[in-house]
Amino acid sequence: MDTGATWKNEKKGIGVELGATRERHGVVSLTTGAHQPNVVREPYFLLNIYRVLADRKLWTIARSEPFTTEWRDDGMALRWQPNETLPLEMRAAYTFDEGGGLTLDFWVRAARELEDLEISVSSYFDFAYEPFGVLNIVTQDEARRAQPVLWKAEDQVFVRGHYIHLPRDDKGALLRMDGRWNNADGKCIAPAVYGPQFAWPVAVMAAPNLENADDETGNFIVQSTTRESCVAISLTYSSDNEKDSIRNHNATYFSLFGESLKRGEERNATLRQTVLRGTPTLEKIEAALRKS
Repeated sequence: MDTGATWKNEKKGIGVELGATRERHGVVSLTTGAHQPNVVREPYFLLNIYRVLADRKLWTIARSEPFTTEWRDDGMALRWQPNETLPLEMRAAYTFDEGGGLTLDFWVRAARELEDLEISVSSYFDFAYEPFGVLNIVTQDEARRAQPVLWKAEDQVFVRGHYIHLPRDDKGALLRMDGRWNNADGKCIAPAVYGPQFAWPVAVMAAPNLENADDETGNFIVQSTTRESCVAISLTYSSDNEKDSIRNHNATYFSLFGESLKRGEERNATLRQTVLRGTPTLEKIEAALRKS
C-alpha cells in the first residue's frame, strides 16, 4: 500500500498529506493548526479527479480506474492509461507550495473523438467549513456593470435539495443538462439550480470561528483555476439540517474543459489550493490569486 507524501510548515501550523489508493487519491489530510479539525472530512479527500464525462454520458469514475503513482519529494504524480471505460490518457501532478498550499497540474490526451469532454474535480470538507463563491452580479444602474460579489451558499427554499451550479457561460449550464448526469432511468442523479455566472473561477471554504496558528480567528481555503480551463463550479450549501444530503456532502466541484477533442488532442488545467487566515474577503482572495 502506498505510504503517501507529507509536507509540514511548523511555524504556520500547516500540514498536508497526499494519498494514492483506489479509495482515496489527492489530499487526504490538511491541518491548519493545533487542536483544529482535519480540513478533509473522513473518509474523503480534496482535489480528487472524479467524473469523466463526454458524449452526453458518464464514461467512468476516475478513482475506479487503474493508475500508477510516482512519489516525489515535493508531491506525487498519478497516471491513467486509456481502456474500454476510460477514453483518454490522464496525468495529475500534485506539488506542495511553500506556505502550505498545493498545485494540481492536470493533463489529458484523447484516445478517441470526444464530444464536450468534462472532468470533475471534487473536494469534501469538515463541517466547520462553509462554502462561498464569487458571483458575477450585474448592477441595476443604467450602465448595468457586472461586478464580483463574495456570496455564502446557504440553505434556502430556492436551492434546497439541489447543488448550486455556477457556470462560466451558457454552455457551462447546458452541459449539466445534456444527460451526462442522468441515471439509466433518465433521472438526474445530482439535481442542480443554476446561479449567476461565476466572476472568478474560485471556490472558498471558510471556518470563521476557528482559532488559527497566527493567534487570530478564522481559516479559509481558496481553490482556484483559470477561466479558460473551467466551464463551471458547483457548490453545496451550509445548513443546520443534518438530514440534508446536499449539506452532508459539504463539497466543491470544478468542471474542467467542457470542449470537444479529436483523437490525440491534449488539454491541461492547473488548480491551486491556498490556506488563508481570518475571514474571507474579495481583497484577500484576489491577493492570493495574484500570487498563484
